Amino acid sequence: MVAWPMVAEAGDYAMLSPLTGTGYEHYYHARVTATGPNRSVVVRLLEGPRRGQTINIPADRTALIERTPLPVGAEVVLGVPPRAPDTPESYFLIDHYRLGTYAWLAAGFVALAIGIGRWRGFTALVGLAVSFGIIALWIIPGIIRGNNPFTTCLTGTFMIAGASLYLAHGFNRRTSLALVATVATLLAGTALSLIAVGAANLTGLAGEGAAALAFQAAPGLDLQGLLLGGMMIGVLGILDDITTAQVAVVAQLHEANAALSAAELYRRGLRVGQEHIASLINTLVLAYAGASFSLLVFLAVHPAMPLFMTLNNELIGEEVIRTLVGGAALVAAVPLATVLAAYILPRLPRRALMPEWWPRTHR
Repeated sequence: MVAWPMVAEAGDYAMLSPLTGTGYEHYYHARVTATGPNRSVVVRLLEGPRRGQTINIPADRTALIERTPLPVGAEVVLGVPPRAPDTPESYFLIDHYRLGTYAWLAAGFVALAIGIGRWRGFTALVGLAVSFGIIALWIIPGIIRGNNPFTTCLTGTFMIAGASLYLAHGFNRRTSLALVATVATLLAGTALSLIAVGAANLTGLAGEGAAALAFQAAPGLDLQGLLLGGMMIGVLGILDDITTAQVAVVAQLHEANAALSAAELYRRGLRVGQEHIASLINTLVLAYAGASFSLLVFLAVHPAMPLFMTLNNELIGEEVIRTLVGGAALVAAVPLATVLAAYILPRLPRRALMPEWWPRTHR
């Protein structure tokens, strides 16, 4: 267990977590210039009113070093506790500074997406930005204002679906069909998640972040609704790929042979979709397992917990239901998108439903 620094304020002690960096009033970016005895460090402030100053942080205020060695040149974050004077004697070393790493990784990702994907890569990045914007500017503020988390997340997923699909794949009939299939599958997934979460008696309180919301940040928040809303956002992340792919397959079959009947288009398109399902289900399960891997290892090595209790744990239950609901939605999306495309595409005019400026590759 990591020892957290204790700060005295008027006879009381406030526990400040170096793991999350919460509980501090001011934060400063700094760089380690030297390491001293007993795990003390010397840092140079890179921002704030004391920018450029060199400050010694003694060992009792460097809890981070107990877990991770800090070489000279490492960038870190310093924190000042609430109501403490903003002096060098009040600074705690609370975390690594990671934004620089994020920046060069993001730049590489953008360059790779545009360099290989060209126009499609660019529009996909715009759609990604819009999706994050909807989450940051619509979903999260709505929940904070007291709106129902589940309905807010569900509304947000519909907005994300429309924006991301049209921006990534163009304003055309194929994208519209994929959007209809995505929304229909989301509604089916919503019904299934409501049934599954209720049947498993999941409260949404299992996660550490949820518990902090319930008892500190937002005591009146509907955590079960938040869990359901998060599931729907996760389901959307796997749906747009399968629906757009299935509609594109049927469209290509129809363009190659306009004499094929709707039943034949459906049969051939479904055959491709079945191959797609096999790979995506494996990808889905591994993605969720990877995201919860440390939790799985912790529960597996718990000395006093039998296997059935490990599997019965609500933390595991959330991941199991999240995976199964997502997998069921993925499988259901294949025949739904295929039948919509097979029935509707042959009955639409040949011209693409898009503005003249949209590249012809997005027909």
